[in-house]
Amino acid sequence: MAEYDAGNFEISWHNLPDWFKRDVVGFLDFKSRRNLRSCSKLHRDLVDCCPFFIEKLGFFLSVSRISIYFSTDYKTITKHSYSKNENTFTEVIQDFLRLFQNSKSIVNELTVDFSDLEKSKMVIDEIEKIAKENFKIRVKKIIWYSCPNNLSAVQFVNFITVGALETIRFEYQHGNLEMIKRLIETEQWKQAEEITTSTLVPKGLDIEKFSHVKRLKIKVEDSEWDVPKIQNLIMNFKRQNHPVGSFFSILVYFRPKGSEREEEEIPTPIIVDEVKILPKSGYYFRMPNKNHFLRVHRLENGIEGLVRDNNEYIEYFIL
Repeated sequence: MAEYDAGNFEISWHNLPDWFKRDVVGFLDFKSRRNLRSCSKLHRDLVDCCPFFIEKLGFFLSVSRISIYFSTDYKTITKHSYSKNENTFTEVIQDFLRLFQNSKSIVNELTVDFSDLEKSKMVIDEIEKIAKENFKIRVKKIIWYSCPNNLSAVQFVNFITVGALETIRFEYQHGNLEMIKRLIETEQWKQAEEITTSTLVPKGLDIEKFSHVKRLKIKVEDSEWDVPKIQNLIMNFKRQNHPVGSFFSILVYFRPKGSEREEEEIPTPIIVDEVKILPKSGYYFRMPNKNHFLRVHRLENGIEGLVRDNNEYIEYFIL
């Protein structure tokens, strides 16, 4: 049998089948894809047709720098930070948006920090250039930070695929009532299953707008603790017939008054006990599903509720 000379058995990249090239691109990281894409129009088209799955993606807009952080798995985090000397801000924004240009690309968790108004507007301008191509951002969870009165940050949420988005965590600087009002009117907000924030809900915001989700964690000022609205939120939550494990947590923030808080200052909502049981551990409400019940627990600084199963005693914790 004749021996084969490995040196004579060469196949150039250009001669490889397209399916093989796509498989190779699927294993490339962000920087390698970016470099390959810059080689030629054919390579650009090749990279753009390959979807990207990213476990965690961060996009931060500051006054002097734009940074992209991402991880394709749970263990590794890669940072790509660009300064004015390396790339224009527009090019960096285009790099970020290009990750979503393939309709099958998806990010499990996206963190976006809109701390600069001008660059936030630049992001929307670049999206609108490709919006006619039905550009959508497929994200399961968004962690959304914003500076005051940044309506471009709200516009960004409108470009997220409604069916894919499950969780919204929104953080913002104090005094953003009008901006948050616009956020809760988006279809993405209305279809989300989980909404959470560690900052205070702005004064004047209707907390009943939060009752549609399966998992809710918010914090309100003591002046915003409105008993009828809290009751309506609880009853709306119950009527939604959410599955076991669904919960809500509403905490109250007491502003310091220079002296210790009196016990009577703690707001106590009036709750009708439908099951006619008054255990020390909380109040129980019948759910539309007869095997489920809603346990509402009174806290010193708020209230929380948890949907549980009558047939299976399992402890759930609201973290």
